[in-house]
Amino acid sequence: LLIIRPPTDQGTWAAEQPLRSGCFSVVVVTDPLPRGRAGQRWALATEQGQCTAVIVRHKRGPNTRLPADIRLSLTNGDVFVLRNRGGRTGANSHMALPTAANPWG
Repeated sequence: LLIIRPPTDQGTWAAEQPLRSGCFSVVVVTDPLPRGRAGQRWALATEQGQCTAVIVRHKRGPNTRLPADIRLSLTNGDVFVLRNRGGRTGANSHMALPTAANPWG
């Protein structure tokens, strides 16, 4: 587990480096403030690094669109599939989340 807490102005670059490195199978980015073409750069970096990127954002955050194979919404333990490339959207499921397991809630 590697936790990186870059200054705000370097967050986009700092997220791209582990994605591209090939050293991590999964990289989680929380509350990103992507600048410019960051989403496209991250998508390319995940392909080059053979990595999965999980982007966790608050719904109330900036409405920046990022490329995604799947887009999920989580509200009060209900998981809703908003986008699924090559699959079905609109599926809904419930996931019990203990309060201690929800760092945002």
